[in-house]
Amino acid sequence: MRIRLGVCSFPLVLALSLGGPGCMFGGDNDQADGSVVPGDAQCEDLCVAGETRCVTGGFQECGDFDGDDCTEWSQVTACEPGEVCSDGVCRPACEDECSQGSVRCNDEGTATQECMVDSMGCWIWGVEVDCLAGETCSEGVCRAICVDECEPGSRQCHGNGYQVCVWSGTDSCKEWGSTTQCPVGETCSDGYCSTGCTNECTSGSVRCSGIAGFQVCGDHDSDACLDWGPTIPCPAGEMCSNGECDVSCADECEARNDTQCTTSGGGYQVCDYYGASPCLIWGPSISCAENEVCLEGRCVLVCDCDFYRGICEPEEPSSTTACSCDSDCTSGTPCVTDGHCDSWCPPNSDPDCDCLCDYNEYCEADTPGGTDTCPCDRDCESNEVACADDGHCDTWCPAGADPDCGADACRDRWMRVGFRQADQSWLSGSFLDPDPAEGSPWVQLSPGLQPGSAEVWVEFAAEHLDCVRSLRIQVWGYDESVVGDGAEFYIFNWQTYKFDLLPDETVRSPEGFYTNGVQDLAPYLLCGSGVQAKCYVDAKLGASAWDDTHLRDVRIEVYMSAP
Repeated sequence: MRIRLGVCSFPLVLALSLGGPGCMFGGDNDQADGSVVPGDAQCEDLCVAGETRCVTGGFQECGDFDGDDCTEWSQVTACEPGEVCSDGVCRPACEDECSQGSVRCNDEGTATQECMVDSMGCWIWGVEVDCLAGETCSEGVCRAICVDECEPGSRQCHGNGYQVCVWSGTDSCKEWGSTTQCPVGETCSDGYCSTGCTNECTSGSVRCSGIAGFQVCGDHDSDACLDWGPTIPCPAGEMCSNGECDVSCADECEARNDTQCTTSGGGYQVCDYYGASPCLIWGPSISCAENEVCLEGRCVLVCDCDFYRGICEPEEPSSTTACSCDSDCTSGTPCVTDGHCDSWCPPNSDPDCDCLCDYNEYCEADTPGGTDTCPCDRDCESNEVACADDGHCDTWCPAGADPDCGADACRDRWMRVGFRQADQSWLSGSFLDPDPAEGSPWVQLSPGLQPGSAEVWVEFAAEHLDCVRSLRIQVWGYDESVVGDGAEFYIFNWQTYKFDLLPDETVRSPEGFYTNGVQDLAPYLLCGSGVQAKCYVDAKLGASAWDDTHLRDVRIEVYMSAP
């Protein structure tokens, strides 16, 4: 753009009347005909040379594009397909990791992170800001005590994936676990991946997310349905009630110093005023000792002579004294007719020990040289047979019938320790038995809104426990879920007294085997001691709402290898 200042075109009479000959405002470069040579013009720079800026569809560059020695913005240079302009440069389009205003805790629960814009214009999680000494991060805020973010087993959508509520590994509170992304072509709705979606809430409605923050209903993901947005923390000193942050609150418990066991049974909580709360709330979990469990709000010793449910055992081997911590002994005594041959009783003192083919902790054959299973041997669990690969050579089996005879018990292999058809498992919650689609022994778990589960309890001889390396659970089944995503595997943790979720596998739509396992066996095997000791495993398949899982059988195996 040029602004002409030096060309004189006034009439000569007017020029003279202003007091001078010719043109008062002329310059050295003015010509007699009034034209201007280069350099006579003055113009205004509109930008700084070399700068770029984003405009709709592309960018512009600052420079002299019309030959007047001043800078102006160029024509628009369009970005390539799949690119967006950021900071004056075309870049590949990016995806938001979070939404404006959201905060979260790091995985260790020691710092907070705030959602912020990066150089490409996308929302990403910012740097971690460490909590002060003695504080832990909960709901994106550092606190002297943590607060539960959710209820165990509950689910929520997070981006295009879902999170399951778990117990924190760094404090005593429950929090949302890591995000499991939905498969390609599916979106998350109400905590589950599916090809369709349903509204989780009413637009603009709010709800509390724990006591530390709230959520607003809107379209926060890539589908067309309404869902709950990220947790917005309450201001310091406030708590959420009925979807609003306020200094007021309601008592969670009745009186100071009341106690209650945690859901896991591995600890307890005390009722008191904590942190900034003006109301009585349950405090952080106080863990019981390794050999204790919480009952009625207090830690008690775990009984090491209570091996069987519903049966009173002796205090120690070769004793008839009742086990002091076995609750079954309050109404009974050991070494009596109770339907169980107790190996800790002195010889000939237990009238139940009259089975002539039950002579050790393994499942034996009925007669010497036979393969029929001993009918009175209580070591023969459901579907277990004699002369099988169980780590023990049964001398009553015919030659060549027992794969353990003449072989190392610790040889490399998967060894089955339990097998249950679906209708032989402990069914609870919502289920159909028999399965209306498949018939017996199939069962259908969670055909509707309520969850259902199939639990299996198995035992095996602890004689070669040092050779056990890992454990796996196999199920034969399939699911027809529309909202859910198939039943999940759980195994009971004897250290925390709760079921742990095994996250690697779920029962999906194609019929077949689905397998999940653990490498760290210590928490999941409850083993006795002594010559005839047993190890116990408690596992289950848990189906959430609308999982519609069809189950035929459950198999539990351990992997054996030499120490």
